[in-house]
Amino acid sequence: MEKKDIPVVHQLLTRYLKQFHLTPVMSQEEVEHWFYPQENIIDTFVVENANGEEGEAAFICLHLSLFLPTTAQKGFDVFNALDLMENKTFLEKLKFGIGDGNLQYYLYNWKCPSMGAEKVGLVLQ
Repeated sequence: MEKKDIPVVHQLLTRYLKQFHLTPVMSQEEVEHWFYPQENIIDTFVVENANGEEGEAAFICLHLSLFLPTTAQKGFDVFNALDLMENKTFLEKLKFGIGDGNLQYYLYNWKCPSMGAEKVGLVLQ
């Protein structure tokens, strides 16, 4: 991902997150802060099509099966992923073990109904 990609990444992320029930609303500056690549912190990729344009869902839907070779090249020996959003659809197929953790979201002064992990488009740290 390069600086020039930030507006398109922001647009794609905003459109993608609309399918979930609990998501952040991010400005372009926040997308840059959270997603712009930083060595040893975050790797972000934009996949362009043959015409040099960013694909409609390429940024968001780069599934783990496509990313695993990159993790090996970078020397990672552990890959941790939550079962949020669409992750469950491919984590089980790739034989990833299910952890024993249980995330509880506490949103101060908010009220929202209970929902399955696949409806959560937000990772709190």
